[in-house]
Amino acid sequence: MIHKDAHLYLIGTVINNELNLNLLDEFLTKGYVAIYWKGIGDASQYHEKIEIRKALRSVDKYKNESERTLINYARSIYQFVHDIRSGIDLVACADTKNRALHIGIPGHYQYLPHLENKFRSHQRPVNWFDDKKLHLDDLPDPLARLYRNRPPMAVWRVGRYADLGLE
Repeated sequence: MIHKDAHLYLIGTVINNELNLNLLDEFLTKGYVAIYWKGIGDASQYHEKIEIRKALRSVDKYKNESERTLINYARSIYQFVHDIRSGIDLVACADTKNRALHIGIPGHYQYLPHLENKFRSHQRPVNWFDDKKLHLDDLPDPLARLYRNRPPMAVWRVGRYADLGLE
């Protein structure tokens, strides 16, 4: 049962652009989603987006990024950790090869430091719906527009599920 106030968050499945590491199959079979931001530690320690930006700026990998890029990174991290409501909101991942959007209910944020070098340290468990797989070509706006332009790389809040016309 989907909560009447559930928001839908799109989670990118390509965790590392340089390696083109797509974790969709693992997300679906092992029941989780992850984002990758190496070097910032447990993101739940940051209660404001500006704190996340400062943490990112202190990591060598992100030192030369523009302020705009860091703002976008901080927004994605903040949404993943603080905005997604466990057991209420929905997460979705796109399978661009099979043109499908997989939807599930997320659990609480977890930081798993032993997975830092495997690009999976920031996670949320997910109970994926078997019957809530949508075809990408049949998505209503704003989802269709988002996927036409570029699937999300990290986290993107789309809006209230009930308002998207997906049911």
